[in-house]
Amino acid sequence: ARLLAGGRLGAAPSPASQRHDFHRIDVATLALIRPRSVGVEHVGLWAMDQLGLRTLLEALGLGASVRAAALGSVIARMARPGSERATRRWLRQAGQCASWTTLRRILEGQQRITATFRRDDGATLHVRKATRAEPPQQAIYPIVA
Repeated sequence: ARLLAGGRLGAAPSPASQRHDFHRIDVATLALIRPRSVGVEHVGLWAMDQLGLRTLLEALGLGASVRAAALGSVIARMARPGSERATRRWLRQAGQCASWTTLRRILEGQQRITATFRRDDGATLHVRKATRAEPPQQAIYPIVA
């Protein structure tokens, strides 16, 4: 969704999105769904920005949905690569000497989870939050920020 919207994982939220929105909810209806790793996505988007890939795809005239699909495919390949040589080289240039396999293992521990609640009026409320980065993840993020 962030790729389609042109946003960036880890980017600061806009002032409009920081407004508080309070609802009465039935906590007994809490359901946690779609846990997903977000660390690899963050590093993947950073690497693509370093290469200017987003700008290049836009300059080639690709539409937003096609660009999002292309970037998603690249991130998916980075998350489960057949070869890690290029990614490892990018991170070594930034001072990170761990292998991509090790970095993926560290980064996959940070999860984004959607919590679903039922409101008093019967509507469903979805809240999506990422877990806090642990110290090993925090050590990687400054390299790619």
